[in-house]
Amino acid sequence: MWSTEISVFGLSCLQRLLLPYQSLDLSHVLIDSMELAQQELCKQPPTRVLPLLLLHGLLLHRQLYGMKLQAHRGHWSQVTLTQVLQIQDQLWASLSNPSAAMQELAASVFYGGALGDDKDREALISLTQACLSPRKESWGQPHTPQYLLATLMPSPELEELDAIAECKAQMHLLPTPPEPQVCGLSAGPQAWLLQRQSRALLSILQRSSPTWVPAPRGGSWRTERQLRQRLVLAKRRLESLQALLTNTIRQDESGAGCVVLGLNVRQPLESFLQMEVLELCQLVSVLQGDLDCLLQQLKGAPSCASQRCAAVAYALWTGRLPKPWRPHAPAGPQPPWYWLRQLSRRGQLLVRYLGTEVPKRIFHLSAFRHPRRLLLSLRWEAAFATDQYASSSNLPGCQGSSSNWLPHKRQELNSNPLHFQVVNDSKLTVPEMGLLLIGLQLWNAEWDPLAGALQDSLSSQPSPLPPVSVSVRAQAQSTNDQPPHAPHAGLATYSCPVYMEGPLGTTRLHSRNILMHLPLPTKLSPSICVQRRVHVCSPPLS
Repeated sequence: MWSTEISVFGLSCLQRLLLPYQSLDLSHVLIDSMELAQQELCKQPPTRVLPLLLLHGLLLHRQLYGMKLQAHRGHWSQVTLTQVLQIQDQLWASLSNPSAAMQELAASVFYGGALGDDKDREALISLTQACLSPRKESWGQPHTPQYLLATLMPSPELEELDAIAECKAQMHLLPTPPEPQVCGLSAGPQAWLLQRQSRALLSILQRSSPTWVPAPRGGSWRTERQLRQRLVLAKRRLESLQALLTNTIRQDESGAGCVVLGLNVRQPLESFLQMEVLELCQLVSVLQGDLDCLLQQLKGAPSCASQRCAAVAYALWTGRLPKPWRPHAPAGPQPPWYWLRQLSRRGQLLVRYLGTEVPKRIFHLSAFRHPRRLLLSLRWEAAFATDQYASSSNLPGCQGSSSNWLPHKRQELNSNPLHFQVVNDSKLTVPEMGLLLIGLQLWNAEWDPLAGALQDSLSSQPSPLPPVSVSVRAQAQSTNDQPPHAPHAGLATYSCPVYMEGPLGTTRLHSRNILMHLPLPTKLSPSICVQRRVHVCSPPLS
């Protein structure tokens, strides 16, 4: 009797677990949408409504993939589809070019109106164009939304009821899960979804198993002992890091020159590294105080009245990154002990970058708290290099500085844009007035080293990207000068966003988190890259 009740409970939980996945399955959504279209008062021919039904189905199905595919979830329902179908019927009755109007309304009002992220909107616009205005030559290209639309489209000689029946039959034949490429996806997000569903299913089955055994007693005591051990280890690591950073700062203090806006005007890149070391040293000092306060409480000291200490203690007890620490974790919340280890690795790299007698200018973006400032320092260097005869008496912040010097230099920053190039050569050469970025990884596509371009990938794992050369070329430089390692002619270029990656391959795909855009040659269509959210990440330091 007891095992039967557990089995019934497990089945009920399993049904509730699978319900959202079933309702957002592409075949399920398309069939429901077709039935809804048949119920409308102003019925339209299947060939007219099918592109809208496919767009609606793809957008809903893609919500299953959450943060792997978008910054924010879309909130669309059958009400949205009903409104779109009604508007389309009115447009066809009153306009000479209803298709263009329908595409604009779908992308900017009905589906895209509530999207607040630029990259989410770009992907939606690309899918809208693929479904509502596909080029005839793209219908035969496999592994695309246009190909799926052509597959679902009924034969033109069929009567309306027969055409609807044929559409439904094709929808029933769609595999579960569908082929990722026809949904504007790559293999990576689908593999992630299957793993997520498997873990959730395993958790449900374990909770409903008749052989379930209660957790052993003494869990609280073991948790406290484990927390104490982690605190002691983390504190030792921070003390070692603090000593390393402090020693580096003392060595650099004697050589500090005039500083403007936190940058040594003679060596902006070196000054940026110094500021990174200084900020990390200050952060480590604060973290040491946080850990020491909690350690004293575990040893029997009274609870601290500080709200910060209380927040840190509560978060560490529950295994979460404390809220006061989160502003210093640009890649997003992550396990606290993992993040503290990353700080140690960051400090070691920063000291190595700064202590090299002959700087190699080869950097890993994840070593920096403010990676955008690394790129800005390059542009400052170019601005200073154009003024070769500037003396120390004319530098801002020093005696005799000119009041109009800084606005002039800011104008020069805008005239010296950054140029990015993937270096496929085995022999790395740091560009003059530039640097190399290493350790980058490509998601949702892979890099073809022979062609020097993006290509499709069937793997769910990221593809390593060769080092990226970053240089500054003055506007006056001849436009006929070709950069080294020029990409093969005839390939399109995809403006690929670069993000900081969090633990376990998690990346927050918000537009505000984009560090830069890399112009990557691609054998894929740029629109496909946009739909699949192809991006580059700087992974955590190993």
